Amino acid sequence: MGYGLFEAGRNGPGHADEGVSRNDIQDDPTEWNTEWPRTQGPREDTDTVQDKGLDALGNSSDVWDKMNPDQSDFNPETQVRMLEIHRAQIGGCEYTIRNFNVDDLESLHYKALSYAWGQPSHNPHTIEVSGNPFYVSRTLWKFLSVSANKNHHFYGLIFIDAICINQSRSKEKSQQVKLMGNIYRNADSVIVWLGCQDYLEHWRCHDLDVVLTKRKGPENWETSEHSLFQDICSEPYWTRLWVVQEIMLAREITIQYGHWSWRWSDFSRLFDYDAFVSNHPFNNSGKKVKTRHILHGQPVLNWGKAGLIFGHKYEWDRARKPIPVWRATYDFRDQGCSDLRDKIWGLLGILDAPGISPDYGRVSVSRLFENVLKLGLNELHEEEIHESVDAYTSETASWNFRDNISRRQKSFIWSLRKMLNIDDRVADIIIERVCKHVGI
Repeated sequence: MGYGLFEAGRNGPGHADEGVSRNDIQDDPTEWNTEWPRTQGPREDTDTVQDKGLDALGNSSDVWDKMNPDQSDFNPETQVRMLEIHRAQIGGCEYTIRNFNVDDLESLHYKALSYAWGQPSHNPHTIEVSGNPFYVSRTLWKFLSVSANKNHHFYGLIFIDAICINQSRSKEKSQQVKLMGNIYRNADSVIVWLGCQDYLEHWRCHDLDVVLTKRKGPENWETSEHSLFQDICSEPYWTRLWVVQEIMLAREITIQYGHWSWRWSDFSRLFDYDAFVSNHPFNNSGKKVKTRHILHGQPVLNWGKAGLIFGHKYEWDRARKPIPVWRATYDFRDQGCSDLRDKIWGLLGILDAPGISPDYGRVSVSRLFENVLKLGLNELHEEEIHESVDAYTSETASWNFRDNISRRQKSFIWSLRKMLNIDDRVADIIIERVCKHVGI
């Protein structure tokens, strides 16, 4: 079975869900004639913080050398760092860095953290790692603080990218990004950190915990429980790109919200996968399935951005096959990250993307756009030939790359342009060149 029960159909993406205005789906590819969304791509600056030997929080490159006495022996192509959390003699935690070979991850017991970095702070928090000061974001500091609480007893090895990867060295980042799939795939558990709640939400969490653990149907929840569920599903975490593959590859997942934690299954059992499939634009069955949880004729649960992640996780666990590049581009085009190139590189662990390799020092956004465009169009071209789909809108039309391609190919190109925010003039040249190369 291939990835997804909903395969791309002849007519391409469907229309937006009912209740969504046209203003909410500006540049929807299903509404095109021959116009493309016009964007002004970002200027690719080369004078970045990393080029100055600092990460986004101001940690200098040599801080990793000081944290780890064996730094000279660290090989970022074949090794990963882990943060080891120890119980301190006078309370709290102590942190050290250890190196491990990638080949040993299958037998190593460790956890991996999945979280949203948040905006760099002018006043980052400081922790000590192997006796050396290290700056961390407020989000990460809160996680470490909660983990040190006596009620959690969290000790041992954990992978946290901001600490375990030298963020100031482009070469190391490039090599370590290639290993992200192995790291999250082999972790005993992935911790989804949504942040901390205030005093009022703490009690709301208690109420939600009761209905989740008692498996009480959402039709019977109180208003406060629905409200907190919606708040959790609307956390910025779910909008980030990197969390997609971190969740897809995880064997076990714990969702942690402040001092409260739940199993992934506590939430996923409420997710209506059949409705997710039937409402997806690439559903070609023609059938629409209503959600299971209905009250007064309306869906009970509002999954927000989390619904996309839960739907793909469900499908990934069933199929365990790479997602086609063109599908991933369409579905995850709006997920955010600070470096546009990570919108592709951050998914490599769940894609079949030969020839796409991270290189922060050499590969520009436009070069990545061309490589991914070629790969995705080849995927679609082969699928359409295999399915005997009419691959062209007009076989007799004179060459015009805006008209002479299928609707699915057009949707993919639109999604990739939107995803990488490519300048229009550059994109038009690349699209025409790649389409001719692919033979469409």
